[in-house]
Amino acid sequence: MELLKSLATLTAPKADDLLADANASHEIAHAMVIDSDEMFEFAGKELQDISTKISALEEKRMAITRPMDAAKKAVMALFSPAIERLTEGKVFINNGMLVYTRKKQAEAAEAQRKADAAAAAERAKIQQRAERAEASGKVEKAEDLRELAATTVAPVVRIEAAKVKGVSIKANWQFEVTDPSLIPREFLMVDEKKIGQVVKAMKEATNIPGIRVWDAGTVSARRFG
Repeated sequence: MELLKSLATLTAPKADDLLADANASHEIAHAMVIDSDEMFEFAGKELQDISTKISALEEKRMAITRPMDAAKKAVMALFSPAIERLTEGKVFINNGMLVYTRKKQAEAAEAQRKADAAAAAERAKIQQRAERAEASGKVEKAEDLRELAATTVAPVVRIEAAKVKGVSIKANWQFEVTDPSLIPREFLMVDEKKIGQVVKAMKEATNIPGIRVWDAGTVSARRFG
């Protein structure tokens, strides 16, 4: 609570005041043409001046955000234990409901298999009767029996878990890699971090197929003071 009270006393600078000096340096930088040693030296000093201003602004920003970060951390520590316990209970119940749902799905699948098998057996019997009728010259009866066989199908079996208002169970397909060597190329990702490490170590001697290496250069400037 003390941290929250201290936040109320912080006064942030105005954006216009911050931008005034920044815009001036920005205009100087964009107007600068580095075409001589003198201009190169001037540019270096201006770069250092800008770096100093950036550092000063970062320090002012951190003076405001540090207490905010500390307050957030304290609030998170206050609520996290209870939320974690509740989440554990939620996960336990979720898993139990999923197990029960899968059990019901398995029961429905087995019941459907038996119903389909019974319907298939009935169709076979009707088909045999149709063949006997046809063999006896009863063509019309044979056709009727074949039509009956075609329409003899098992009803759709539905065995579902009880419905709870506000609770729904949806499919959530997951995957795991069992053999990386079999994964098609379009599903692979370039390891840019690893390539960067090799480039930094080998520089122009880097020899990685499909990779172009160049020196982009970096200018660093220490702040004044």
